[in-house]
Amino acid sequence: MRKLVNLLDQALVAFAAAALAVMMTMTGLSALGRYFLNRPVPDDVVINQMLMALLVFLPLSHVQKVRQHVSVTLFSDWLPPAGLSRLEVFGRVLSLLFYGLLAATAYAATLRAYKINDIEYGELDLLTWPVHAAMTLGLIGFVLRLLLELAHPIFDAGDGQAPSDPA
Repeated sequence: MRKLVNLLDQALVAFAAAALAVMMTMTGLSALGRYFLNRPVPDDVVINQMLMALLVFLPLSHVQKVRQHVSVTLFSDWLPPAGLSRLEVFGRVLSLLFYGLLAATAYAATLRAYKINDIEYGELDLLTWPVHAAMTLGLIGFVLRLLLELAHPIFDAGDGQAPSDPA
């Protein structure tokens, strides 16, 4: 299971990196087009908004894996190791509930956008369901990572690595 989640992590991070490259390239081309040709890339702002959603949601699982989420440790720094461990488990359970609900809601929004053929009106009339689907996939990856981390103390996945190991 861990190998599958790690593979999903790698794919989502690669896709997010590609989205970032497209976003930077398009922004540069749009600026050049606006100033030199008086014609920016059509719907560049809408496309960048869509790509930003990919940049936020796709790498969530990987960020959890490498423990790089922004966190405030004002009170947790004073806890003994046993208390800190309990707090981390509580945080993961709470995150699992919240992001599980968010993933279910995103999935419903994806289906709705697909069924009604929802578009973002502009020069290109862009479909919105692919962005919803990518967001849902990123959230599902994060939920799987949380489940894996919560199950690790109970069921060892067999590769001998702790959930915090980057590999």
